[in-house]
Amino acid sequence: MPSDVTFPATRHDTRSARQQAHGIVSRNDQVFSARVLCGLLSWSDQNQIAPGDLVVGLDARDPEMLLSYSSIRDGFARARLKHGSDALAIVTGSRKTVHHFGPLGPAQISQPTLGAAMHWGLERQFHVGSLLKMSLETTCGEATFECHRIFDDEECGALIDVDHMVAVYNIMSMFNQAPMSVERIELASGSSDLAASLGELLNAPVILSQPSSKLVIRASLLGTPNPKFDEMTRRFWTTLCDKEISESSRREALSLKELLELQDEIPSVAKLAERLHVSERTVHRMLAREGIDFSKAVDIHCQRRAETLLRKGQSTEAVAADLQFADERSFRRAFQRWTGTSPSAFRALHAGRE
Repeated sequence: MPSDVTFPATRHDTRSARQQAHGIVSRNDQVFSARVLCGLLSWSDQNQIAPGDLVVGLDARDPEMLLSYSSIRDGFARARLKHGSDALAIVTGSRKTVHHFGPLGPAQISQPTLGAAMHWGLERQFHVGSLLKMSLETTCGEATFECHRIFDDEECGALIDVDHMVAVYNIMSMFNQAPMSVERIELASGSSDLAASLGELLNAPVILSQPSSKLVIRASLLGTPNPKFDEMTRRFWTTLCDKEISESSRREALSLKELLELQDEIPSVAKLAERLHVSERTVHRMLAREGIDFSKAVDIHCQRRAETLLRKGQSTEAVAADLQFADERSFRRAFQRWTGTSPSAFRALHAGRE
């Protein structure tokens, strides 16, 4: 498959070669709204730090500016050095309010209930600026906001997770007109100092070294009514917000996630653009806005391809080469992670059953 665009890699392992081979969007593509930095801008202003010293071009303060993930996370990294700790994420997240998000802000807080407001905002999160995909699931009496990282980022991952979770907490408290009651916070990474500061702010226990970062509240709180709800106000702001989104992404209604799931292989960005009759730049924006987990998409494709070839009796070495792993050993480790068994054991069990 052609590889006109490379996938971002933050670890020096064989995965980067496989990702590049499948033509996935790069962290250096300009696909993220500068609005995601509103909290960082507020902090830099207070500390008399020029925004352009953190992120090149940010002095323009254009909320419609598109930035790459690399430039944004490097800006966070520089700010963290100036601040002195990952607790910067608590400051930047706390300073984000719905008023920073254009028409989406008042549209979100005009919804009839807290649950409706949060679902409505999360469906449009990439339009206003988000560096990760945040989902909201309700089960066993709990409502969980979970962070799904788009890119592997060991250095700034915790900072970005916390920044986004605190922003969600801040918005919920604003809607509720009172500090939101939090059951617990789970962090995929981060220091004990960050956990202590976050727990103090949210008045909740923080659990480190979890599979993903989550903010958990009681599900019943999602039914909290909006004391100022007015249907005409809701319609006004919702229409205005959706109009802005449609004008900026008029031809981006098709779900790339659904399209990718229908493919036998992950197509290149060029092929997707050709099929959708849009530019490659538009495809980059669609990928980012839908929060597609690129590494997972690549892994799923590789696993399916590997299983198919092993069932046909191909050698481990041949399958590793087909999937463009650096060597056979790297492929064996990946296959063990995907399936819980070795390639040779899988081949012995399934060969000849195709």
